[in-house]
Formats: sequence, structure tokens, C-alpha cells
Amino acid sequence: MSMTPGNESGRKAEGVASVVGLSTSTAVLGLLLVFTTPKWLVALHHRKDVCFYLSQTLLLLKLASVPLLVAAFGVSMLLYVVAANSANSKENASSANRDTRTRTEVVRKKVNGASKTQQLTQTDVPVAKPRLELTNLTPEELRQKGTQAEKCLDVRAALSYYERAWDLAPDEYELQLLVCKVKCDLAFLIFDTIHDGPMKQFFTCQQGESLEMAEQLILDASQGAEEVAFYTAPKDSTAHTLHALCIGRQILLESQSRRKVYLAKKMQEAASRAVEANPNDDAGYFILARWHNDIASLPSFMKTIVRLVFGSSLKGSFDTAVQCCNKAIELNAKSLVNRVELGRAYTGLRDLQKAKCAYAGAIDLPVDDVNGALYKQLALDDIDRIDRGVPVGSLRRPWWAIGGD
Repeated sequence: MSMTPGNESGRKAEGVASVVGLSTSTAVLGLLLVFTTPKWLVALHHRKDVCFYLSQTLLLLKLASVPLLVAAFGVSMLLYVVAANSANSKENASSANRDTRTRTEVVRKKVNGASKTQQLTQTDVPVAKPRLELTNLTPEELRQKGTQAEKCLDVRAALSYYERAWDLAPDEYELQLLVCKVKCDLAFLIFDTIHDGPMKQFFTCQQGESLEMAEQLILDASQGAEEVAFYTAPKDSTAHTLHALCIGRQILLESQSRRKVYLAKKMQEAASRAVEANPNDDAGYFILARWHNDIASLPSFMKTIVRLVFGSSLKGSFDTAVQCCNKAIELNAKSLVNRVELGRAYTGLRDLQKAKCAYAGAIDLPVDDVNGALYKQLALDDIDRIDRGVPVGSLRRPWWAIGGD
């Protein structure tokens, strides 16, 4: 749920006030109970038949006043935290269940309101931006224009075309997947550029394109892909592949380590479902190879921490990544990303000659979108590092690594 800095500071102030008020009232109540002898206790004290240990009881109560007050304060703090978490959970659930199309309109206004300035280096991709023509076009024509905009690395225009096409044909889930795909790409571009990542060579954030906007975009994309993958078209491998990609990019924006581990498991499951849904679709093998490369690139001590602290073992393998990439290339030899992912796996295995060979076979293939542009840049960077005899860098920024190299 979006929140302005003013609203956030106001809520923090309200929270502090609640804690102070609750703590003060608890302390006063404890003092009254401990240091003020109740009238009925005084009356009992003057009776002959009352246990003579009553005076000792009063003394013990007074001696226990400090720990009792500390315990009361702790309970009050616990109640406050529980109440705050409950309120946040309800608020997040309400935000997540908001109508997807309504959120789309909000994001569209932000996206369309930003001017476009992009820089390309070393990738030899088209730079001409298509003129937006959203009226008097069929959904198929809009889809074609969106595809062309993606080849020009203009994800904002592609999003406008695909959204318009989906508005005209809301029952065509393929158009919904295209909308989700470019939202996922735009979210990654915003995030990576803000954190000074490699995508800054292809993209410049404009006013209004913030981490908050990226979070909303990736949330919309993930929910939309999941809806198609599980309900609308569960046998469509494209939906499961896109769902896995969205989950992987959710890991980037997630701040809680336990949640990252949970999402990593979900990503592997989604990628496996993509392969099962269509064993002849190279994209499923590619996304599974990408998962293995990113998990295997984690240092051993981090994997041990994950296993000990979270009770989970993430078993990524460069060898498995090589197998998945070879299968993807067998199914689609003209895919740039398949060959670059194979090069990444060989760099993980420290076989730099095979890595360079895989990269060399990729750099002359066509770039279809920002993902292809990124992968071509990774290949060029790694080839340059191999030639100069310095460590390669394409595996130094797994999806949960925040910031630059």
C-alpha cells in the first residue's frame, strides 16, 4: 500500500503516543496496587483469626513492585506490537486484494506522465521510439506495436499498447500476460537503476518512478501471472515461466530474509511447473537454469546460514544449470538469453573458455527486449574481463543482492 512520508511519520508519532500512554497507565496502576494497601487487607490485618503471615505478604508485595512493574510494561509493549502487526496485516491484505484493473490505472497515470530518455551502449539495438497510436487499432495491431516498442527498449510505450489491447479484449489472457511481463520488466528497470545496477546503461528513471512504484508494478505483475497460471490457463507454460520471473524479481524488493528464502522456493516450484506444462518450451528450461545459477552463486557460508537459521536448504547447481541451458538451446538455438545463461553457468564452474564460447555465440543474436539487452551486456562485459584476465562479474549480483556490483 502506498504511503506518503507525511502519513508515515504521522503513524509513527501515533504509535509512540500509544506506547507512552499505555506504559504510563500501566505504571500508575501497578503503583496503586503495590504501594496502596487495600481497605479489605487492612481490615483483615486487624482480625485475630487472620494468618499472621499477612505482614510478610505485604512486605513481599512491596519488594516485588519493581519486577511487577517491568513485567506489566513488557506485557503492554507486547500487546501494542501484536495490535500493530494485526493492523498492518489487515492493511496489506486489503491492499493486495484491491481490484487489479484499478491499480493498473493508477500505475498507468504515473508511467504515462513521465517523459522518456534512455541511453544504449554496446548493444546495437533499435533506438527509434514508436509513436503512440492507441485509437482505431485492433488488439492484434496494438500487440504488434507493443512488441516493436519492446525491441526498441521502450517498456513504457509497450505497457500502454498492451494495456489498451487488454482493455479491448479482456478475455484474452495472453494479453494479460504481456501486461504483466512489461510491468515486471519496468519494475526491474526502476529498481536496478536506482541501485546503480547495469540497467542504468539502458534506462533512466523519470519523476515519479520510485521504489514504491516498482513494488506496486511487481505486485501487479506477480498477482496477474499467478492468476493465469493457477486459474485461467494452468496448462500454459508461459504463465508459469512469467510467474517464476516475477517471483525472482520480488526477491529483489523483499527486505525480510525469511521471506526471501520462501520466495526462492516458490520460484523453483514455478519454474518446474513451466517445464512440466510444456517440455518443448525453451523458456521453462531457461528460467530453471537461471534459478540454479543464482542459488549456486551464493557463498557456502550463506547457504549454511539459510539451512541453520531458516531450516531450509537451497540446492542450486551449476551443472544442472548447464543441462537446462543445453536443453533450452536445443529447443531454441536463436535465443540470446539461453546462450548467455549457459555462459553464466560455465563461469560458475570456472570453465572460462567454454563460457567465452557460449557468450560469443550469443552476441550476434537479435535483442527482443530489455532482458535481451541486459544479457547481451553481461556477455560483452564477461568477454572483456576474460580477455583481460580479471574475475568475471555476471554472477556477482544474484537477484537478492541489493545495490551495484
